Amino acid sequence: MDPDYALAYSGLADVYLVLPDYTPDINKVDVKAKAEDAIMKALTLGPGLTEAHTSFGFLNESFYGDYIVAEKEYQRAIELNPRYAPAHYRYSYLLTHLGRLEESVAEARMALELEPFSLIYHVALGSMLTFARQYDSAIKNYQRAIELDSNNADAWLWLMITYICIEEFEDARKAQSRWAEIVGIEKELALLFVSLVEEHVRTGEPVSPPPELEKIFALMGWKKPLYAYLGHMEKTIALFEEQDGSLHYMRYFPAYDFIRSEPRFIELIQKKERELGLEENNN
Repeated sequence: MDPDYALAYSGLADVYLVLPDYTPDINKVDVKAKAEDAIMKALTLGPGLTEAHTSFGFLNESFYGDYIVAEKEYQRAIELNPRYAPAHYRYSYLLTHLGRLEESVAEARMALELEPFSLIYHVALGSMLTFARQYDSAIKNYQRAIELDSNNADAWLWLMITYICIEEFEDARKAQSRWAEIVGIEKELALLFVSLVEEHVRTGEPVSPPPELEKIFALMGWKKPLYAYLGHMEKTIALFEEQDGSLHYMRYFPAYDFIRSEPRFIELIQKKERELGLEENNN
């Protein structure tokens, strides 16, 4: 209807940018090209468009790993419109990669203040608070998301993770059971994970997961956290050496606390930072 409507191109770019999260087998090169074309069109038609600068920041962060340009674009987007919640939301995740967790929590909180009924923003702020070890506040955000939608699988999953952090295993089981029901995983197998974590915490010894549990976590992309939660130091580090992890998870995810002082794990984080040109942000 209007080929010069810049906002539509920015929206189209956003869809392309998140497609790989929902369609793992998609051609990422093709998606990246389409997203970039849409963003350039949006910026050409509307150089002062907050949404387009947010999309451009996300493109540089997620497809190019250029965190410097991404930060500039998010900051520009917020400068143009401080009340555009997605810019604060995207920027909050970038800040965790940059090792600036306190700022990340502030940006995630701002996104939620602007859109207080957003399920995504409740869970996002909750995850940042879990990273920051502010567990009580994190739990409140997950519970609020669940009040808004009791079928929010992510909220139940992060609630389970956070209850494990404070060793409230019965509450963790309840959250894990509801998560398994929503995503269609056998409850007994899902609950076994919490029981194995509890056993590891009680005994201080590594606990081996059964093959069927390992398979579920592998499909989720959570094989490294599985072995970390169960106390397998060598296995966890070896998995990171085989396949890079996300920098913000490596820095802040509670499951990895027990290997943070290990030289091999420290070197893996530093290697990731060097690849991204972030040596100066090393924590």
